[in-house]
Amino acid sequence: MEILKTWLPSKEQKKVLFASMNNLAFVEEAQGKYVAAEADYQDLAKQSEKAFGHDDSGTLGFIHNLAQVYREEAESAEAVETERIVVAGWERKLGPNRRPEGPGVPVRHMSGNATYQDL
Repeated sequence: MEILKTWLPSKEQKKVLFASMNNLAFVEEAQGKYVAAEADYQDLAKQSEKAFGHDDSGTLGFIHNLAQVYREEAESAEAVETERIVVAGWERKLGPNRRPEGPGVPVRHMSGNATYQDL
């Protein structure tokens, strides 16, 4: 599809696209397809970082979701290290010892069932 190669979405369109991609990765994760979910969250985090920056709440949310997959795969060390990246990002964004709250807080999927978690 040639149009996909030339389409340059706006920032708002990227946010919608990334939210949809996040939902797809969540479904894969829920189905136990951890390798696919891990790859999707990694790609999503990279794309979001490129589009919005490392400390963007969406980017941090995708990295957090990746850490959740690592936990489910019993990769504890990788999960903790990845979650530390998220905590450091939020501390840079909000200041030390503050939890994110309200709009823009990363959620595991669009229903908002799971939110930011401390280590």
